[in-house]
Amino acid sequence: MGGLGLALLALAALLLPATGLPAFAVLLAMAVTGASVGVLAGAIEPALLAALPARLVNLLESDILQALPLYVLIGGLLNRLPIADALFRSTVRMLRGRPAGPAVGAIALGALIGPMNGSVGASVVALSHTAAPRLRASGMPAASRHALVAVASTLGLVVPPSLVLILLGDAMMAAHTIALRVSGRMDRIINTQDVFRGALVPAALFLAVALAVAGLTSRRSAHPVPERPDSALRDALISLAALTLVGTLLIGVALGYFYAVEGAAAG
Repeated sequence: MGGLGLALLALAALLLPATGLPAFAVLLAMAVTGASVGVLAGAIEPALLAALPARLVNLLESDILQALPLYVLIGGLLNRLPIADALFRSTVRMLRGRPAGPAVGAIALGALIGPMNGSVGASVVALSHTAAPRLRASGMPAASRHALVAVASTLGLVVPPSLVLILLGDAMMAAHTIALRVSGRMDRIINTQDVFRGALVPAALFLAVALAVAGLTSRRSAHPVPERPDSALRDALISLAALTLVGTLLIGVALGYFYAVEGAAAG
């Protein structure tokens, strides 16, 4: 039974690209398979499986974890509606047709919608739909274009309220609570807002470096992309409304004015 977990993990890695099924379905199938084999082999007590429903209910009752599907919904709406594309086009227009406009727009868009996309993979899909065609039209080589989309997609991991930071803050709060209970100390417990504040400076530095590198490298390999003026006003209004809402949401959660679940529900 010792190698069963590694075997199931390897099988899941093979089934994900081979079947095209959603990751949750493949992982759930591997978990059920492993539990069934363990029960049949006598390595797992059936009573342990009876504790799963109560564990799931406890997870659903966690306030901080209730924010996750709400943020994913916001990211899905941003990607499905023409909001992300309007933001990208407006950024390019603000740079007045400069060669660095598409690259800087891709980085800025990744930092804005990345925290609410749910994963790096979701950000890659979103940027591939909105930014990649314009990067290709600007003459950027394929290697540089793919690298830019990949880097822009990772910004969502460090910009609060990233879903990764939410999970990390919840885990750190639980671990710190247990540690203080065992040690008997009366220190203040680390919470999710502390993690958000701690990530602000590294996220700002990473974003500044990414914007600088994207702007400098794109000048040598790209040319301005002409923009149609007929939708400029519409894109500007959509971008202003989206920036106001999303900016208020991100800043409010990052600075601790309201909790992550409140921000997600408001968004």
